[in-house]
Amino acid sequence: MFKNRFTWLSWLLFIAIAVSSCASPAAQAPTAAPAVAAVEKVVIGAVLFGRDSFFENIQTGMEMAAKDAGVELLVSVHDHDISKETTFIEDYIARKVNAILITPESEDASVAAIKQAFDAGIKIICFNTCINKADAAKYVSAFYETDQTSLGLQTGEYLVGWLAKNMAGKEVNIGILQCDRFEACKRRGDGFRKALNDKGVKWTEVANQ
Repeated sequence: MFKNRFTWLSWLLFIAIAVSSCASPAAQAPTAAPAVAAVEKVVIGAVLFGRDSFFENIQTGMEMAAKDAGVELLVSVHDHDISKETTFIEDYIARKVNAILITPESEDASVAAIKQAFDAGIKIICFNTCINKADAAKYVSAFYETDQTSLGLQTGEYLVGWLAKNMAGKEVNIGILQCDRFEACKRRGDGFRKALNDKGVKWTEVANQ
C-alpha cells in the first residue's frame, strides 16, 4: 500500500494500465499477418460516502479523468450507510468491474465487502480514507489521499493571519467541529493546532466535538 498526492488522471491511468497489463494476449493465427487483439475496455466502480461540495468536486474530477483516460466510470454514493456501501460493492462484483475506487465508511465494517471484491479478482484502490492497515495490506493495491496534516496546518495558518489583523495580541477561545472518527480528521486537527502553537497564538480550545 502507498500514499501519494497524484492527480485523479494519474491514478486512473495507473489503474487502466495495471488492469490492461493483466489481460492475456489473444492467440495469433499461423499467418504472416497476425490479427490485432481487441483491447478490453476498463470499467471502474467508484463508491463515495458523501454528496457535499468536497465529494462533488472529487466526482467531477474523476469523471473528467475517466473521459481523458478512455475508461468507463460508474459512481455510487451511500451517504454513510454501510449497508448501501456493501450493496454497491456487491453490484460492482456482479458487473465484473476491473477496479473499485472507494472511500470506506469504516476501517473495520467495510472490510468484508472489500475482501469479497478482492476475492473476485477486482483491484481495490482507497482514496481519502481506507480500511485498517492490516487488512489494507492484504486487499488494497493503492491508497491516495491529501496530506491531511498539511491541510489542517494551512487552515491554522489562515486563522493566524486573520487574528493578526483583527485580534492582535488578544487571547482567543476556539471551538472545533471535527470528524475525528476518521484518522484523517485527527491529523487535520493536529496540523491546525500546530500552526497556532508555532506562531505563538494565545488560545484556548474551549470545545471539540
